[in-house]
Amino acid sequence: MPGRPMPRASVALALSALVLAACATAAGDNPSPSTVASPPSVSPTVSPSVSPAPPSPSPGDPSAEPSASPTVGVVRFETPVLGRITGDGVAVRVRPGLDEPLVEGFEMAPGTEVPEVRLASGDMVGLIWGPMLHDGHTWYAVRHHDARNITWAEGWIAADFVEPTEPIQNLPPVAVADGQGSGGTATVTMPQGAQLYVDVMAAPMPGEDRCEATVAVLDPEGRRIEIGSGEVSELTIFFASPLEQRALSMPAGGDVTLEVETDCSWAGLVENPQG
Repeated sequence: MPGRPMPRASVALALSALVLAACATAAGDNPSPSTVASPPSVSPTVSPSVSPAPPSPSPGDPSAEPSASPTVGVVRFETPVLGRITGDGVAVRVRPGLDEPLVEGFEMAPGTEVPEVRLASGDMVGLIWGPMLHDGHTWYAVRHHDARNITWAEGWIAADFVEPTEPIQNLPPVAVADGQGSGGTATVTMPQGAQLYVDVMAAPMPGEDRCEATVAVLDPEGRRIEIGSGEVSELTIFFASPLEQRALSMPAGGDVTLEVETDCSWAGLVENPQG
């Protein structure tokens, strides 16, 4: 059965706060992030990638979007990493896709909501997971990382408008993986008492109408926890948390593996926000 949409607001805000705390030494009007000593150990199975030169939007353009022409292949960055926005008016979307709604934010000084978050050249974001190839473009899940007055939680931006800078320090344990028409795995060591959140995006490959996906997690004792499975004809989210599946609460620490069997384009992570 295809995964159901996740309750993003509460979870994303909790994850955003952790990334902000982990990257506090890097925040500022013109951040200069520190270098990570040893990023989380993951072993994703991925396809070869192509990194074409991204187009640049016109300065001050309030509606910067990916180019109409699809990219040749996946634009690949090592994640998690801090990234600098390279254009103005860059959309932060709820999910990867050109027609997806924009993320809502909050302007702290007047205490008002921002209905659509767009980033300016020089803004910093945390690229946490991806890439995801969809609508002919490469997308990354990003979280707020900046000292500006506007805050927001998590969203997706096109790789056309971001360049990686430095790895993120002290991110809570996270396993990330992706694939283009084939499945893959990623393994990370979780501490005792870990509360796992699983998030996988899947969509048919370019030129295809449908695909199949099965998402599961293997716990430290080798038990298989199925997150979701089924036919995918449009962008589909496979999501689970300890609130929905008690098996994702890990009393004992050890290796946890994300396992995706699919012929879709996909990206996913397993995360323990509590650290």
